[in-house]
Amino acid sequence: MKMLARKAFVFWGVLGISTAVQAEWVENFLIGASGGYAYNKGILDIGINHPAPGLQYTATSMEQTGKGFIGGGLIGYQTRCNGWLMGLEFAVNWQDNGSDHYFTFPDALGNSWGASSHYTTGTVFDLTARMGFEQITAYFFPYIRAGIEVSRDKLSFNGTSSSGITASDTGTGRVGRFIGGVGLEIPVPLMLGLAFRIEYNYHGKGRGLEALALGSDNATLVIADEKPRTNSGIVSIIWNFY
Repeated sequence: MKMLARKAFVFWGVLGISTAVQAEWVENFLIGASGGYAYNKGILDIGINHPAPGLQYTATSMEQTGKGFIGGGLIGYQTRCNGWLMGLEFAVNWQDNGSDHYFTFPDALGNSWGASSHYTTGTVFDLTARMGFEQITAYFFPYIRAGIEVSRDKLSFNGTSSSGITASDTGTGRVGRFIGGVGLEIPVPLMLGLAFRIEYNYHGKGRGLEALALGSDNATLVIADEKPRTNSGIVSIIWNFY
């Protein structure tokens, strides 16, 4: 695994860090745990296909938000050379930032709908690369992070019209997203290997999830679609195996 990591980082020599060729590579594994706060926001799009004879269509959109705890654990491998740090990390996180949303809207036939929706982010698995420079100060070093994450998410929709039609469905699917962030790692004095991190991450939208509900009249079709993005701030404790 160490040989693969060295090959993956050899392009740094091409970028001008020529002294790295003669410097010693210092490598280690790490584990950690993290917790923090996540906030998501997305647009819920609702479309209704009304039956004959009118064959009319209703389209409406509204903003949906959620916030709550995010936490999990990680393992990683990293290497240092001439002050530069580069590594790969795999993390598993759980988010409790889904919320029930209640709203009303009119349709093309003049009816009023009372509805609710809920977007749930499943267990998140992410693989990211991390790069930082350790020689700015002895007290902390900044770094950037970029990679991908995958979760199995769920979108639920329930609605009832003033004409008595009800529609309900839950759509599920695996969603892949870009994740990128910035952070600071703070070594703990007198405890070799222990460090704290403070980090902000942006989690992209990924693909949209769809709930497809056939109305109780067996003719009205309701389609709800949402693809939220998430911002998170976390604090981590890390143990480096030197």
